[in-house]
Amino acid sequence: MLIKRDGKAHVPGACDHMTEDDVQPPKWGWILDPPPGDWGRISESCPAVANGGTRSCGR
Repeated sequence: MLIKRDGKAHVPGACDHMTEDDVQPPKWGWILDPPPGDWGRISESCPAVANGGTRSCGR
C-alpha cells in the first residue's frame, strides 16, 4: 500500500494516474505487507502510517 506525503493512500497497480517511477521518497511512503482488511480501516480517524520509504507520510 502506498501513501503519498499528503496522506492519501493508493494501491499499487490499481491507480492508473501514476507510474512506479513516480513512487519515490520523500514524496511517498509505503506499508510493506499490510494486514488483511487494512484498506477498509483507513479513515481520517484511523490513518494509514508508512513503515517504509518516507515514514512521516500519513501522519
